[in-house]
Amino acid sequence: MTVLKYKDFQGSVTFEDGTLVVQILHIDDLIVAECDSASKVEQTFQELVDDYLETCAAAPRPMALTASSPTIG
Repeated sequence: MTVLKYKDFQGSVTFEDGTLVVQILHIDDLIVAECDSASKVEQTFQELVDDYLETCAAAPRPMALTASSPTIG
Protein backbone atom coordinates (compact mmCIF):
# COMPACT_ATOMS: atom_id res chain seq x y z
CA MET A 1 0.00 0.00 0.00
CA THR A 2 1.22 3.45 -0.91
CA VAL A 3 0.25 6.40 1.33
CA LEU A 4 -0.81 9.67 -0.30
CA LYS A 5 -1.10 13.12 1.35
CA TYR A 6 -3.13 16.17 0.35
CA LYS A 7 -4.69 19.00 2.41
CA ASP A 8 -3.93 17.24 5.71
CA PHE A 9 -5.68 14.06 4.49
CA GLN A 10 -4.02 10.72 3.95
CA GLY A 11 -5.02 8.22 1.34
CA SER A 12 -3.97 4.86 0.06
CA VAL A 13 -3.53 3.34 -3.34
CA THR A 14 -3.72 -0.41 -3.80
CA PHE A 15 -3.69 -2.66 -6.83
CA GLU A 16 -6.75 -4.90 -6.96
CA ASP A 17 -7.81 -7.09 -9.89
CA GLY A 18 -5.76 -5.08 -12.37
CA THR A 19 -7.05 -1.71 -11.19
CA LEU A 20 -5.51 0.97 -8.97
CA VAL A 21 -7.89 1.80 -6.11
CA VAL A 22 -7.49 5.15 -4.36
CA GLN A 23 -9.11 5.69 -0.93
CA ILE A 24 -9.26 8.49 1.65
CA LEU A 25 -8.06 7.17 5.02
CA HIS A 26 -9.04 8.11 8.59
CA ILE A 27 -12.64 9.11 7.92
CA ASP A 28 -15.82 7.22 8.78
CA ASP A 29 -17.12 7.48 5.21
CA LEU A 30 -15.89 5.12 2.51
CA ILE A 31 -14.59 7.30 -0.31
CA VAL A 32 -12.82 5.43 -3.12
CA ALA A 33 -12.09 5.81 -6.82
CA GLU A 34 -10.54 3.61 -9.47
CA CYS A 35 -7.65 4.74 -11.59
CA ASP A 36 -6.27 3.17 -14.74
CA SER A 37 -2.80 4.72 -14.66
CA ALA A 38 -0.19 5.28 -11.97
CA SER A 39 0.45 8.75 -13.38
CA LYS A 40 -3.14 9.73 -12.50
CA VAL A 41 -3.11 8.53 -8.88
CA GLU A 42 -2.13 11.87 -7.27
CA GLN A 43 -4.68 13.80 -9.33
CA THR A 44 -7.40 11.25 -8.54
CA PHE A 45 -6.68 11.46 -4.81
CA GLN A 46 -6.69 15.27 -4.86
CA GLU A 47 -10.04 15.26 -6.67
CA LEU A 48 -11.44 12.79 -4.10
CA VAL A 49 -10.40 15.03 -1.21
CA ASP A 50 -11.69 18.20 -2.88
CA ASP A 51 -15.03 16.53 -3.70
CA TYR A 52 -15.30 15.20 -0.13
CA LEU A 53 -14.66 18.65 1.34
CA GLU A 54 -17.23 20.24 -0.99
CA THR A 55 -19.80 17.58 -0.14
CA CYS A 56 -19.24 18.00 3.59
CA ALA A 57 -19.54 21.78 3.31
CA ALA A 58 -22.87 21.45 1.48
CA ALA A 59 -24.24 18.62 3.64
CA PRO A 60 -26.34 19.15 6.75
CA ARG A 61 -23.96 16.99 8.79
CA PRO A 62 -20.28 17.54 9.63
CA MET A 63 -17.34 15.62 8.24
CA ALA A 64 -17.16 12.05 9.49
CA LEU A 65 -13.69 12.13 10.98
CA THR A 66 -12.24 9.30 13.03
CA ALA A 67 -10.04 9.58 16.10
CA SER A 68 -6.98 9.32 13.85
CA SER A 69 -8.25 11.97 11.42
CA PRO A 70 -6.13 14.99 10.56
CA THR A 71 -6.94 18.34 12.11
CA ILE A 72 -8.86 20.21 9.46
CA GLY A 73 -8.90 23.96 9.84
